[in-house]
Amino acid sequence: MSNDWAFEADGHFAEQFPLSPLDDHLIHQTPDPIRIAATTDPRFFERHWNVFHDQKGDLLIATGGSFYPNLDTAEAFAIVTCRGVQRSVRAFRRIGANRGNIHVGPVQPTIVSGMREWRHVLAENDHGIRYDLTWEDTHRQMYRAAYGSLDDGGQRHVTAGFESFGRVGFWVEIEGERI
Repeated sequence: MSNDWAFEADGHFAEQFPLSPLDDHLIHQTPDPIRIAATTDPRFFERHWNVFHDQKGDLLIATGGSFYPNLDTAEAFAIVTCRGVQRSVRAFRRIGANRGNIHVGPVQPTIVSGMREWRHVLAENDHGIRYDLTWEDTHRQMYRAAYGSLDDGGQRHVTAGFESFGRVGFWVEIEGERI
C-alpha cells in the first residue's frame, strides 16, 4: 500500500503543479489533471503507454491501455519483441464501477506510487509470453496542456498528458525461456 499523501510535503509535487499522484490513475473526468476544473468534452478517454528495453537491444516491450468511460470499455495491449520476433496480447473488458482497477485480462499494470513507481505484469495467456516489470521514476514529469495556441498556425490538440523517464527491472518469459 502506498502513502502518496506523505510525498506532498517533500516539495516533489509543488514543482509539478498541476500534476498530482492521482494523475497516474485512470480516474479523470476531463483531459486535464485532477487539480484542473472539469470540461464537458464528449470525446474523453484515459490512456497509459510505456516502452521498455534492455541495454543490448535484444528485447523491447511496449504496453498500454485505454479507458473509454462513456462507452464503458477498457482495452489493453502488450507487445514483446525479442531478438527480432514480435508477439502481442490484446484484451478488452467493461470498465464497470471501479475505475481504480486498471487490469484488463492478462495485462495487469498497478500504480504502486503515483508518478514514482508502476508494476506491469503480463499474466498467463494463450500467446506464450509473460513478464513482471517494475518501473521507477528518474525524471520529473512535465504536463502538456490540452489546448495549445492557434497563433503558431497549428491545429488545436484535444489531448493532454505527461511523459516520464525511469529505470526498469524485469523478467520476461517467452515460450518457457526466462530472460
